[in-house]
Formats: sequence, C-alpha cells, structure tokens
Amino acid sequence: MFSLRHSIKNSIRKSRKAFTLIELLVSLAIFSFVIALASYSFGFFSNVIRKIVEPYPTEAIGFSTLDNALKSVFYYVSEVNRLGKTDFFLYFYGTKDSMQFISTKSFFKDNLAICRLYVKDGQLILEQYPLFYKKYDYKSPNLKEIEKLVNPKRIVLFRGLSNIKIRYLIGKQSFESVRRKIPTDILMNVETNDGNFDFLFHIESNYNKKLLWARYVYWSQKK
Repeated sequence: MFSLRHSIKNSIRKSRKAFTLIELLVSLAIFSFVIALASYSFGFFSNVIRKIVEPYPTEAIGFSTLDNALKSVFYYVSEVNRLGKTDFFLYFYGTKDSMQFISTKSFFKDNLAICRLYVKDGQLILEQYPLFYKKYDYKSPNLKEIEKLVNPKRIVLFRGLSNIKIRYLIGKQSFESVRRKIPTDILMNVETNDGNFDFLFHIESNYNKKLLWARYVYWSQKK
C-alpha cells in the first residue's frame, strides 16, 4: 500500500515538472511570432537604409573619407626662406571653394598626405599627394612643383555640383578664407542637382597623438 502511494506521488511530481502539449504549442506560437516580427523589422530597416544610401554610394564613401581626413588634420609647421630669413607657419589654406592641408589619414601607406579639395567640371574632388617624397622638399611643400613629379590619388565627392560655400570657424569667429591658420570647425554648403546639403566637419586637436604619428612616419621614410 505504501509503495503504491509513493509511486502515485512520484508520478504526480513528474507530471508537474513536464510541459503539457498545450503549453508547448503556445510557446512555439509565441516564439514563431517573435521571430517573424524580428525578421520583418530587420528587412524593413535594411530596406530604408539601402534606399537612403543607394542613390549616393560614391558620395557617402567620399564624404566619409573627407571627414576622416579633416578630423586628422596635422598641425604641420612648414618653412619659407625669404631674404635670408626663415619663417615658420602652419600649413593650411582655405577659400570659399577649396582647401589645402596636411592629414595623417593618407591614401598612401605610411605617409602623411598633402590634401587638396577643389571644384572642377561640376565635381567636388579630394586628391592627395605624399608629403615625404625623395624628389622635393617636404619642409616647404609646393603643390605646383609636386604636381609635376607625382600622380595624385583622388576621389570624387560630389557630381552635378552647381555651387559650394565653405566657412571656417576659429573660436567664435567665422571666416570665408583662412591662410596659415588651422580652424576648429568647417561649415560646408553644397548645392547639386539632387538638392542642397550642409555639412559640419570638426578638426580634432589631439596634437600630441598626431605628433607621435608624424615622427613615426618621418623616421620610417629615413630608413
């Protein structure tokens, strides 16, 4: 009699620990619903992102490249000899539709880059030249001379360009052009056949980090 009661209690306990068929079916239904909802959401957002990026794949890549280059503007001190006197200045030139600067984000391996942003034939173009090259003086880079010696690497940022306006922020002041001064932020308005675009680029001021990188590049070129 005792063994019978014991076996009944054990069977009841086991039945309480196990899932019933209804509970299993409900769990499967909920799990299937969650999976279906997640799949739909993923597909929907993938579609939205593709529709946003797909019309401007080159521009998206190009402006990402420009953003990286401007964030990594190097405080490069160039020198000019005039009448036997050497003047030192920061290498940065900016107008309302063009820029020249030195960047640590280079298309060239292990090299600082001289970057030039300009407009030509309705295109906004970013091109780079290696700063350290055996045939010209890196202490006083001159693009007119460098163009004759090296083929640049370039990328088209925008096509169908109708107008561009660049402004440079230094502290709280805004300028249409800068010479031998490095701004903290750059505002860029671009008008194309597809619309009007505004961009804000911030130049990072982590000077010590950039200086260490420049020293590494310089000594690697000397080896």
